[in-house]
Amino acid sequence: MRTFIRCSVSIAVATRALWAQAPTTACEAKLAAPATDSQVVQLNIRVAAFDTAVHLTPSRQSLIGQGIRQSITMPRALSLNVYTSMNKDAWPTLTAIFRTTLHRDGRFTDTRVVGGTRNRAFDDAMIAAIVALDTAGLLGPPDSASIGTAESMDLRIVVAPGSAWSTTNTRFLPPTNEGSTPLVRLRLPIRGASGPAMLEPNNPHPVYPYELRQAKIQGETRFEFVVDADGKPDIATVQVVRATAPQFVRSVLDVLPRLRFLPLHVEGCPVASLVQLPFAFSLSGVP
Repeated sequence: MRTFIRCSVSIAVATRALWAQAPTTACEAKLAAPATDSQVVQLNIRVAAFDTAVHLTPSRQSLIGQGIRQSITMPRALSLNVYTSMNKDAWPTLTAIFRTTLHRDGRFTDTRVVGGTRNRAFDDAMIAAIVALDTAGLLGPPDSASIGTAESMDLRIVVAPGSAWSTTNTRFLPPTNEGSTPLVRLRLPIRGASGPAMLEPNNPHPVYPYELRQAKIQGETRFEFVVDADGKPDIATVQVVRATAPQFVRSVLDVLPRLRFLPLHVEGCPVASLVQLPFAFSLSGVP
């Protein structure tokens, strides 16, 4: 299953099903057919320090975001193969997370993809834009309010959906949060869906870290990742959204590759989907 987005002044979308399993002609036809409804989604760029104790100024966040927007060459045909769901509807989605090192002289090095829906064409375009921004040297060195006394800092650059609105509301201007830069608007088909991907019964559970259990420390984590059409987590897409202790993160990562899901179905066809999954570590019932 793929959704092709042609990026120009107006963005049109068509879909095609391509399964890792045996191709299903009926599914290909369903997902290739025009959708009866659609929505416009705005993708935004957000820039922050990987170290949560460090904060970029909003002006530096905006400069980097605008620089990427001006430097990027969007793919002419962008294939989306991951869905997101809401109630009984679903639509293709695109997220991308990058890590790059910002140096005191304003250079960017070691830019790489670290998460998201892992769309090769879009990821390559984003990395090329950051490299072009570095080569051009247009931003200049960061001020001391952004980088302090450090020689360099690692940045987290996230491209994710922001506002969404009906295609009939042509006058709507979506708000953009401070430090967030609008990148592109996509017109996406809305299709009938089964509901979000769900864990199958009898999955293994993360082991409560011994030292935290002995210290009576409870906590939680929340992970975001793609569940493939066959119900398996795509480990290359895993991101930690929230964690109260690194030991809990390691415990979940140990078990995550063995989890199995009932995948999201769109028009009756299994598809890859983006999910967020919480894991709680509670002393209740623990001997």
